[in-house]
Amino acid sequence: GALMANPTTAATVEQDDTSWTVSLDVPGVTRDDLSIGIEGAVVRIESRAEAKRRVKAAFELPLEIDTASSQASLDNGVLTLKLGKLLPKNKVHQLAIS
Repeated sequence: GALMANPTTAATVEQDDTSWTVSLDVPGVTRDDLSIGIEGAVVRIESRAEAKRRVKAAFELPLEIDTASSQASLDNGVLTLKLGKLLPKNKVHQLAIS
């Protein structure tokens, strides 16, 4: 799963066991300017038509994204996405011994 990023937008991706953290420099953009879409393992970040600055980036991650445990924040021109990993659920059921 190679990362595809728009070369005009500096981005960093870090991960731990349960999530990825994607940080993207988007100076001069407000949260109302941005649209973030998640489909499977791909997250797309785009500025809306009326935004003053154009932002367009897409990241393909190695696992599907768990939207329920994902969040986005915008602070001082940096968009941070915390994307949960949709981990395969443990299929082993423990039986209680009576």
